[in-house]
Amino acid sequence: MTLLVGLAAQLLHIALMGAAAPMLIGVYAWMQARLAGRVGPSPLQPWRDLIRLSHKHTVLAESASGATTIAPVASVAATAIAACLVPSFALGMILSPFADLLLIAGLLMAARGAPALAAMDAGTAQGGMAASRAMLLACLTEPALLLVLFVLALLAGSLNLDLIAAMQLENGADWRIGVGIALAATLLVALVETMRHQALRLDLGGRDLALIEAADALRLLAWFNLIGAMFVPFGMAPAGAGPIAWVVGIIAWLARTLLLAVALALAHIMHGRIRLPRAAQVLGVAVVLGLLAAIFLLADMGTA
Repeated sequence: MTLLVGLAAQLLHIALMGAAAPMLIGVYAWMQARLAGRVGPSPLQPWRDLIRLSHKHTVLAESASGATTIAPVASVAATAIAACLVPSFALGMILSPFADLLLIAGLLMAARGAPALAAMDAGTAQGGMAASRAMLLACLTEPALLLVLFVLALLAGSLNLDLIAAMQLENGADWRIGVGIALAATLLVALVETMRHQALRLDLGGRDLALIEAADALRLLAWFNLIGAMFVPFGMAPAGAGPIAWVVGIIAWLARTLLLAVALALAHIMHGRIRLPRAAQVLGVAVVLGLLAAIFLLADMGTA
């Protein structure tokens, strides 16, 4: 019975991720426009763009190799697997034993690296520069993210995301100083990781561009779910819960996602486009915060 409940929750989670990811991009763009005093596009516009692009033929540069063809598929596949592993409204899904934070972080980084590989493959100067910038930010992202994972592993005794979320639910969210600092570091990392690198897709079109757009939408939703599961899993249905708890979990998930979307839109409106030097500084601050979070948590555990 528990296996069937976990399977049903997993299938519902996958359906929600597939339907909500493009909608989230549309809602986020609409929020940005409204906060800036403009009307903004329809929240359904990303779905229309994906359908339009999927009906177009792919045009590749003459110098492009098979890597350009494989990269969009690899990017959306890695992002989709990560999105399936990160819980949204319920714990105890059938894939929860595989929801290791190191695996999820590696999948998100692989999804970010695939478009950079495609941008370098064509041999254009603009694509090469965009790829080098994206990989520089990825190199700065990893230390901060690993420090946050180290803090959570110390706190929960495991890197399994389901166990971490269950511990937070059981303890009513353990808001020690180290955990709060780790949340701040994660928010800074997510702010940079959810940036859209338009220059990486200049040599792509048609179905390949649709796959990259879908991967970006899934990545944004996966990051929101990751932040929610690690730090604020309020309302999530516990493992083995029934449909009533799922409804409560879905409502809580929608509210949490909308709040994070509003916060991200406000951050981008207040600071404008985050260019490479500023993004590198933000990630440097995230690394320092991650280190401070680990120090505070170790000190707290030593005096407990």
